[in-house]
Amino acid sequence: MNYEEAYKAYPGVEWLVNETKHEAHQKRYDAIVEKTHGPTALDIGAGVGNLAIKLQEKGILVTCVDVKEEYVEHMRRLGLHALKIDGTKLPFPDKLFDTVILSEIVEHMENPGLLLAEAFRVAKVQVIFTVPINCHDQPWHLWIVGVVKNGYGAIFNFEREEGM
Repeated sequence: MNYEEAYKAYPGVEWLVNETKHEAHQKRYDAIVEKTHGPTALDIGAGVGNLAIKLQEKGILVTCVDVKEEYVEHMRRLGLHALKIDGTKLPFPDKLFDTVILSEIVEHMENPGLLLAEAFRVAKVQVIFTVPINCHDQPWHLWIVGVVKNGYGAIFNFEREEGM
């Protein structure tokens, strides 16, 4: 499966709205909100906007971007500032956003490095990204991410999903 096939396989709005209500997702959103600094944030791969809503509740001005039109339309209906933009080609100037967030999006990219490079380019203060660990059951993941914690930090292993 390539990126286009993985993108088409990704579920619609209704599934994602229900999926992201689960406690694990809510805990992740809360941890990200707690770590977010500054008055502005860019949420790349914002999905249906659940994280952005929590950021707004904290008083942060959030710009949401996603490549899936139905997600962007859903976020706009929620009153979020949402744009249909490819995260690897951001039309923003350098260091525009205090915080740039990539929550569970890196593993979907054919070349995660392009996405991370753009995130670091437009970040003024910090970049926060999360990845699911050892998640083999979702066909739209192009990379399986493993982690080994050691006394000094962690080793992340990005392994291309079989057949990608």
